Amino acid sequence: MHNKGSISISILIGSLFLAALTQTILIFSMHTKSSALEELEDYQLRKLCGSIAKRFETHTITDGTETWPDVILEPGHHKVKVIQTLENSDDALLSYMTIGAISDNDHSFYMRKLTVNLPNIVKEKVKDYPIIYKNSISGTEYLNNRPLYTSTKEEVMPMFKFLNTKAISSLTPEDAIQDGLSSRFYYLPTNTTFSFKSNSKIHGSTVFVNAGNINIASNCIFYDRIMLVSGAGNITIGKNVNFKKAVIIARGTISIDSDSKINGLIIGNQVILKGPITLSPDEEVVTPFSSTYFLNTSS
Repeated sequence: MHNKGSISISILIGSLFLAALTQTILIFSMHTKSSALEELEDYQLRKLCGSIAKRFETHTITDGTETWPDVILEPGHHKVKVIQTLENSDDALLSYMTIGAISDNDHSFYMRKLTVNLPNIVKEKVKDYPIIYKNSISGTEYLNNRPLYTSTKEEVMPMFKFLNTKAISSLTPEDAIQDGLSSRFYYLPTNTTFSFKSNSKIHGSTVFVNAGNINIASNCIFYDRIMLVSGAGNITIGKNVNFKKAVIIARGTISIDSDSKINGLIIGNQVILKGPITLSPDEEVVTPFSSTYFLNTSS
């Protein structure tokens, strides 16, 4: 037979358990509600940036910063400031657009996009010539009878340093093979040589800039539209390399070994052809290169 004391203790323990369970459920419910509201607000910020970005696909935007009228998000009644910024390089050939939505509770979301254009003189010459050189070209005996090259004394290399800190700043040859090239842009600021390994099969459309030299070993294939740039060095292309659609630019020398195929455009201070190659001009390759919108969010 239980006495009254043991019954009272059992009731007390049971009451404490129920109270703890109720408190746990309440805390969990509050946390779930808070998380749901945060997710909803982040979704609203993304949609807000996306709608403005979509508008600018068909409208011209001016340099500088433009602040849009504040937006109120519900539930929560949070005020959101929307800011759109366009920054151009000094030669007006590269641009960087940012659209940001910043809430008064410290949540924010950003969409960013890079665009690279080539000078008009290049767009005109690519109709007939897949090679544009500044100072010299050798190995033209390996080309067919049709003149596929022309010279220009003008500086036609865009100011690619503008991409520094705005583009992806690291990549390994293994990443390029395994993951392909991002539809974002790359600017590798070191003066070391970047080498694409032999027999690499590279997918992805992008602008890839290495401040130093670029080596492309034999039997590499680049399947998608690409702009490949050596900002201050040379580009060496090995045997039997295939560019399906490419712009290849070097401030120094571009050398191309035998049996390589390049559909697009080559621009260098000096061009050296080391054997029979196949070149074809492609006007489409000089249309603007635009990255996909890349995203940043914080809360």
